[in-house]
Amino acid sequence: MSEASAGTGADPGLDLTQFYQVFFEEAGENLVRMEQQLLEIDIESADDEELNSIFRCAHSVKGGAARRTSWLAKCSSSTTLRSI
Repeated sequence: MSEASAGTGADPGLDLTQFYQVFFEEAGENLVRMEQQLLEIDIESADDEELNSIFRCAHSVKGGAARRTSWLAKCSSSTTLRSI
């Protein structure tokens, strides 16, 4: 199920295993990339692009968590409303 269809109501039997797997996979890749960049950066001569790249990794992890939290909240609300 895509995030775009989350507002239409979620299946209460939805298996979130794949959902979490994708999030952790993406977050792990971004954290590894960020760690590598932090270890390689020369603090005395870092340019804007190097710093921006590190911040993009952190922002991607944060954004992914926010999207998934929002999606889960919508699914939970839809399930709750259907059970009333």
